[in-house]
Amino acid sequence: MRFLQRTYHRLAFLLSLAVAFYVFCKNAWVNDDAYIMFRSIEQLFAGNGPVWNPHERVQVFTSPLWYLVLSIARVFSQNVYLNALIVSAVLLALTLFVLRKVFANDTALLISVLLFSASNAFFDYTSSGLENVLAYLLLALYMLQYLSLCSGRKGDIPKLKRHVKFLLVVFGLLLCVRHDLVLIVLIPTFYAIVRYRALFTPRQWTVRTLLALSPFIVWTLFSVIYYGVPFPNTAYAKLNTGI
Repeated sequence: MRFLQRTYHRLAFLLSLAVAFYVFCKNAWVNDDAYIMFRSIEQLFAGNGPVWNPHERVQVFTSPLWYLVLSIARVFSQNVYLNALIVSAVLLALTLFVLRKVFANDTALLISVLLFSASNAFFDYTSSGLENVLAYLLLALYMLQYLSLCSGRKGDIPKLKRHVKFLLVVFGLLLCVRHDLVLIVLIPTFYAIVRYRALFTPRQWTVRTLLALSPFIVWTLFSVIYYGVPFPNTAYAKLNTGI
């Protein structure tokens, strides 16, 4: 009986992967906006810095963390188009593995993948060359840690502390993907801090929060010094239209 159950769960998980990657490959493409980042990456490797045009310090890409990920891939391959597709496929696979832990039920995972497959808004942007798939992975990691934290035993202090630390780290990384992603996780993060405030002293909370936000803080300081503004050009170009 257990053998049949294990076999069923493995088949459900493999089917989830098969469906996800069939839809991924079927819809694989790169958005024209992604070429803005591609050009900025090429400028970086040409020695001109993370800019659009040489000697013009403008941050034309929205996501610094996605820029970093694709820049690392660029070290190994000059084909930025193919890099974006391969990295997106890897991040999608990691997202599915994390979701498997979130659901702890391969049938639920399969149903979720089938529902996601019916959503153009989801799957069309898993391979667009944009940062969406990175956001999917981090949000899945956030959910996994949040659920583990809320379901953890109150007496297991070391484990609860690890969950809180990881939750804060993911929160900080989401800020480096897109600023507006913080709206999704702000309330649950605030709730977790209030509920588990006794785990750390006020000083420890301050130190851990600053460490978790350090990538975002460092990038913002770099952006102010290098570009002259704290936000990417897309924020100033698209959000302040008066519409």
